[in-house]
Amino acid sequence: MKSRMGILLDHALWKGIPIRRTGHEKISFYNKAANKNNMSILYFSLPNVEISRNRVKGYLWNKGRFRLVKEKIPNVIHNRSMSANPVLFKRLQSLTRGRIIFNQHTRYSKFYIHRLLMNKKSIRKYLPHTMKFNKKHLEHMMDEYDSIYVKPVSSSIGRGIIRIVKDSPTHWKIQAAGMREKKKAAKMYSLLKKKTRAKTYLLQEAIPLAEYKGNPFDIRVSVQKSRNGQWQVTGMVGKVAARGNHVTNVARGGKVKRCEKLFEACGLDVNRTTQAIKKASLKIAEYLGKKLPNLADVGFDIGVDSEGRPYFIEVNGRDLRYSFHHGHLDQQWYKTYENPIRYGKFLLKRKR
Repeated sequence: MKSRMGILLDHALWKGIPIRRTGHEKISFYNKAANKNNMSILYFSLPNVEISRNRVKGYLWNKGRFRLVKEKIPNVIHNRSMSANPVLFKRLQSLTRGRIIFNQHTRYSKFYIHRLLMNKKSIRKYLPHTMKFNKKHLEHMMDEYDSIYVKPVSSSIGRGIIRIVKDSPTHWKIQAAGMREKKKAAKMYSLLKKKTRAKTYLLQEAIPLAEYKGNPFDIRVSVQKSRNGQWQVTGMVGKVAARGNHVTNVARGGKVKRCEKLFEACGLDVNRTTQAIKKASLKIAEYLGKKLPNLADVGFDIGVDSEGRPYFIEVNGRDLRYSFHHGHLDQQWYKTYENPIRYGKFLLKRKR
């Protein structure tokens, strides 16, 4: 008999399952992986959960089609949802009682993650200098660096990121979505305060990233737990910023390239740089896995400088995985779906 695990999805995406409209999620890969590993998957969303009755309405893939069923809530669940709704968040918390939900949280404050990682001495070398945004810290960072990122602590796909670059001893250039301005250094705080609109932002040293044809790039690294419960690097793919842009996100015009092509183009040793990124990614994942509840599937953005040194940029608690598809790395893309199924099977065996 097949073991069953659950995959928790955003409700809008869940509703698209029977008509094969599931956005970033390649549901057929989950089905393929489940069949290969003698598993069954119940796809559901939080509005369909009845905690008091231990029942949930969801979709099961059976004999080439999806069936809508009402079943017992699975004991092991992979969380792929991301909701800011407080009612649904409370329901998610209730769901954890007596069950294992891996990637229970899929969004973390960038500053919270930075502070966690700063506690580990061996990881600090991978971290750009980062401080909370306020007037005193901005003045300090402007004295220290010629280029600084101003980032919202809670955002995704590059939204809201501002870059300021020193143009002269008295002036700085501001680069943001649809905006290029030059302002006096003395007026930078008041201008940025207006731009950030009372939201929480951080300041971060802008690492001089290695470039491909004059455009900076970083590396998306999928790090996951698999069949033995250990962390592994599932795949790596490069993201190149669009011309004149400072963010590499595909949703912001970035282009996806294979890592070896990027490393070769800027004179980096492919094997040495790849191994350095893997080593940093595994070290960070293993440490975060000890500090964050049931973390098992992350996408790291890792920058490299012109010497091939890796720098941690951010963690994605719900890696959308499509960069591997855009980079024509279909085997790695599939593996990012199979590993959570294998890890779910590992947890079910251990729970018996």
